[in-house]
Amino acid sequence: MTTPSARIMRALEWFNALGPTQIDERDVTVVAALGIRDESVGRELALHSAAALLPRWGELVSAVDGVVVQQVVSSNRWGSQQSRRGDHQTEELGAAAPAEAGQSEAGQSEAIPEVVPQGRPSRRSKSTEWEPQDTTAVGASAGKATPQTSPTRAAEIVDMGGFEPYTAVEIDYASAQSLAFAMAPDGNVRIAWTPASASSGEVAVYRVVTSMAGEPYSPDQNPVGATTDLVHVNDDPRREPYLNVQVWVNVGADIPAAKRAQPTLHARGLMVLPPANFDIRVSEGQVAGSWPVASDDVTVDVMCVEAHLSERIHGFDPTRRLESVQQGGFRHDNPPSGSRLEYRVVARLERMGGDGHMRQGTSPYLSRFVDTPAVIEAVTDLEVNLSGEAKVDLSWTTPPSAVDVHIYMTEVEPPAGLHRQDLIDRSSLDQSNLVASSRLIHPTDKQDGRTWMRDVPWPRSWARAWFVPVTVLDDQHMKAGPALVRSRPPEPVTDLRLVDRVDTKTLTFDWPEAVELVRVYVTPRGVDLDPATQAAVQELTQEDYRRFGGLQIPPGVLNDDPSTVHAVSTTYSNYEAIMARPVTIEYSGMRQLRYFVVAPEPAQGRGAPPVSPGQRILRVESQTTWDRPVRFGLYFHRTHLPLTTEGAELAAEFTWQPNKDEPLTQEWDLSRGIGGFIRLFALVSDLEQRTLAITDPVVEQLRIS
Repeated sequence: MTTPSARIMRALEWFNALGPTQIDERDVTVVAALGIRDESVGRELALHSAAALLPRWGELVSAVDGVVVQQVVSSNRWGSQQSRRGDHQTEELGAAAPAEAGQSEAGQSEAIPEVVPQGRPSRRSKSTEWEPQDTTAVGASAGKATPQTSPTRAAEIVDMGGFEPYTAVEIDYASAQSLAFAMAPDGNVRIAWTPASASSGEVAVYRVVTSMAGEPYSPDQNPVGATTDLVHVNDDPRREPYLNVQVWVNVGADIPAAKRAQPTLHARGLMVLPPANFDIRVSEGQVAGSWPVASDDVTVDVMCVEAHLSERIHGFDPTRRLESVQQGGFRHDNPPSGSRLEYRVVARLERMGGDGHMRQGTSPYLSRFVDTPAVIEAVTDLEVNLSGEAKVDLSWTTPPSAVDVHIYMTEVEPPAGLHRQDLIDRSSLDQSNLVASSRLIHPTDKQDGRTWMRDVPWPRSWARAWFVPVTVLDDQHMKAGPALVRSRPPEPVTDLRLVDRVDTKTLTFDWPEAVELVRVYVTPRGVDLDPATQAAVQELTQEDYRRFGGLQIPPGVLNDDPSTVHAVSTTYSNYEAIMARPVTIEYSGMRQLRYFVVAPEPAQGRGAPPVSPGQRILRVESQTTWDRPVRFGLYFHRTHLPLTTEGAELAAEFTWQPNKDEPLTQEWDLSRGIGGFIRLFALVSDLEQRTLAITDPVVEQLRIS
C-alpha cells in the first residue's frame, strides 16, 4: 500500500470539517467551491484501501460527480487497473466505470445534475478541465441550506457602489450559514459559502464585510468585496490577526435590481490567521521558534511530529502539542536527535458574536520542517552491584537523545579512550571486542528514573569483568560511556568451626581459593551483619592463618551472652573490597567462675583459737551476675584429683547467686576423715554445663593431707 497523496489528505481534512451529519447539497457545494472537487480523489482512496473513510467519502464524491464510488470499489475495476499501471498513474473516473455512472436503483440510466461553482466549467468536459486548488481547510459548519438550481450564469465581480443603504432591522443570526476558510500557498484566504435561495432567473449578489473590533452589524460597515460567485479571495489576510467575516446577500432580477433590494445576513464566521513571520531554528539540541505577537487575544499552539509520520497525522493533533509554548514563541527541549521533524503552528481565538454567544476560531496550520543533528550523550552513571552469588544488578540513566542503550560485558579490558571518541559505529565496536555475543540482552525495567537490568549471571571462569554502556541512535551513530570493572565475588569459607576454650577462642575453616583475606565480624544473636556499618573484629591473611593454625579471636570479644560469628572472604578490585556471602556460626556464651582453697591465717593475740590442720577456706568468684542461683558441690577423692563427680565423695554442698561484686566465701574443717584431693563442681544440667566454665586453682591448693 502506498502513502496517501497530499490531495487525499486535503480531501479528508475537508471531509472531517464537514462533520458527521448526512452529506447533502451544502457539503457538495462547499467542497466544489473550495477547489477540492476531483473524482480522482475517490479513485485514490480506493487504491489506498482507506476502508474506514471510504464509505462516507464515497457519498460525497457520488454527490459531486454522480458516481457511486463504493460500487466501483466492489467491482475492483480501479484496483485491477492500477495494479497494472502503477501506484501513481490515474485514469478518468468516467472512463473507468461508465456502467456505474448515473445508474438508479431500478437499473435505469438517469441524468444526475452536477453541482459546480457558478461560472465554473463542468468536470465532465475534458477540454475545460480545471485542477483543484492547493488549499488547507480550517473548518466548515454542518449547518444546512437548500440551494436552488438556476440557469448557469457567469460569476462576476460586482462594483461595490450603488447599493441601497441598509435599513437596520433585527439581524437573524440563527438562520445565517457558516463560512468556510482555506489558505492558499500564496497566503491569500479563500472564503466560501453556500448559494442563497433565489427564484428562477433571479440574481444573488453577495457582499463580504469584515471587522476586527466586533461582528459587523451592517453590510455597509467595511465591505471588502461584492460578487455573484460563492467564493471571495481576501488578498490581504495578514493585516489583521483575525477578522469577523459576514456575507450579506441581495436578490433581484438582475444586478442593478439586486443592489436596490434590502440585504439579509446570509453567512458568518470568525477567520483566524496563523502567526506571521514564523521563524524556527535548531541550536545545541534544542528547537526554538518565534513569531511577532499580533494580538494578546490570540493563543498559539505548536505540535511536533517526525517527518516520516506526518502524512498520517491529519491537521493539528493535540496529543502532540508542546507544553513550552508562550505568546511569542516556543522551545522544544531534547527533541529526537538526528531526525527530520515537522512543526505545525495554529492560532486560536474565542470572541463574542453579535448574537451574544461565544464563537471559536482556529487558523490553518503553518508547517515548518527542521533537521536535528545527531547529538548523542554517553551513559556516565552506570552502576554494577552484586546481587548474590555470581550475579549482578546493573542500573543507569538513559540519555534523552538515545534510541536505546546497549550494555556489553567482556572479560577483556576494552581499549583505553573508547569513551572519549565523539561518535563510533558498529565496526568500531567490533574492533574494540564489543561484539554482539557480549551484549547483555536481559530484560529491563524502570524505577525512579533509572533503567535496571537485574540478576545477570557472572561467568564462572571469569575473575574480572568489564561493563561498557553504549548509547545507540543507529548503527552509524553510537557513543560509548566509561567502562566499569568488577571482580567476581570470592568463594565463601567452608567447614567453619569455633574451638572454645576458657581463655582462648579460635576459628578454623578451609581457606577458599584466590581469597586475599578473611574478615571476622561478631554480632549479637539475631542481628544481621552489615559490613558497611560494622567493623571487623579481626582480619587474617592466608599466611597468618597457616602460621597460627586458625584465627584467634581477641579476648573479650566473645563474652557471656550468645553471639553470632561471621567469616567473610574478601578480595579487592580498584581499591574496592569485594566480599563473599558471610558464613556464620553461633556462639552460646560462656559464664566463668574461679575458686581458691587456702588455709586460714593463724589468729593473733592472747586467747585466739588455734587453727586446725585440716581447716580450709573456699572462695568462689564470678565475672558476671547470673539471673538464677547455682548449686555447687565440693567433692574429694583419696588417691587422685576427681575429673567428674563419679567415684568421688561429696564433702559439702551449697547454693549461691553468682555476683561479680560479691564473691562467695565458705569455710570448712577438712581435717576429719578427709584426705586426698578436693574439687568444686556445679550441680547443673548438661545443657547449662556447656555455658559454664569453672577454673580450678593450682593442684597444691586442692590436695588435703
